[in-house]
Amino acid sequence: METDPRTAPVRAAIDVGTNSVLLLVAAVKSEDGRKQLEVLDEAERVTRLGEGVARTGMLNPVAIQRTVAAIKDFVERARERGAEEITIVATNAARVARNAKDFVSTVETEVGVPVRVLSGEEEAAAAFRGARLGLDQSGGEVLVIDVGGGSTELVVGDNQPRGWVSLEIGAVRLSEQLLGADPYDTEEWRELRAAVRRSLADVELPLSGPPDVTVGVGGTITTVGMLKLGLKEYDAQALHGLVLEAEELDSLAERLARMTVAERRSLPGVPALRADVLPVGVAIFAEAVRRFESQHLRVSTFGIRHGILLG
Repeated sequence: METDPRTAPVRAAIDVGTNSVLLLVAAVKSEDGRKQLEVLDEAERVTRLGEGVARTGMLNPVAIQRTVAAIKDFVERARERGAEEITIVATNAARVARNAKDFVSTVETEVGVPVRVLSGEEEAAAAFRGARLGLDQSGGEVLVIDVGGGSTELVVGDNQPRGWVSLEIGAVRLSEQLLGADPYDTEEWRELRAAVRRSLADVELPLSGPPDVTVGVGGTITTVGMLKLGLKEYDAQALHGLVLEAEELDSLAERLARMTVAERRSLPGVPALRADVLPVGVAIFAEAVRRFESQHLRVSTFGIRHGILLG
């Protein structure tokens, strides 16, 4: 049974990550017994909620206020677009910080919408559902790689996830733990890449061989796509499905690592608060693609927020 597009409910999902806040407003339809989304609005704001968490174990009050302000703006924007239901989810920084309850209570007090802190398993499942929506339904083994600021989720499945892992390696977390110089110190950078390889080495996923399709989701990989295409503004249609070769990811990580933060900020499409950690996120993707013997990675503009609306 299909949903009448004139009566399809409009819902919004706000994904609060360690580095960025993402908004999705969509009409949720049913086609051939499967949920589909008609995207009405989407936006991203980099707020670095997880600033300093790797060192202190605590969310910074200034970072909390930056993030709450973004959430408040996005809630108002979603309501203007007709959202009848708004779901706010938070991921790694809100999972691990000792004062995460302060963030949750501040959002609920100032915005009036509850926050659901996702477990690693819930985050991985939502990322898979979202990424799978953006692929054809012909089957085959799919590996979804979601590199965030605080953690990286790896999920494998066909039409449904069969196995997953959430690793405490993220672009912000590793940058704060292992890097200090600008540009990066060569030895520190080598150790960071080695640390990523060690984290991935023991990961076992139910794959019979290299995956048929490897998909990357999240702000890091869409930023890489923007760099490849020379885009100054986010363009989901141009980015979705873009193919990045394994060697391309590796060489880009090395090139970005040799730049200063100011040089990265001057590149088209690189947000100011992503420029300092971008090489680390790209390196995690490069190492994950190598670990599972994928030849290339497909960019997806779908992710956790899409999976939340489909769940």
